[in-house]
Amino acid sequence: MPRPELLEQIYTIVDQIPAGRVTTYGRIAKMTEGATARMVGSAMRHLPEGHQLPWHRVISASLKL
Repeated sequence: MPRPELLEQIYTIVDQIPAGRVTTYGRIAKMTEGATARMVGSAMRHLPEGHQLPWHRVISASLKL
């Protein structure tokens, strides 16, 4: 599980993905300070219950959900 400050960066980036658009785990990782694509995936897997983040807009580099 990524550090709390890294989670905050990841969640902030995901929250800014516009409706109708997608991005990859790797692209989000490149926008943070030290995350990897796997860390972004882990952050998505551990989202708190009741969250409002558009997690479904984050896909793998092979364009799979």
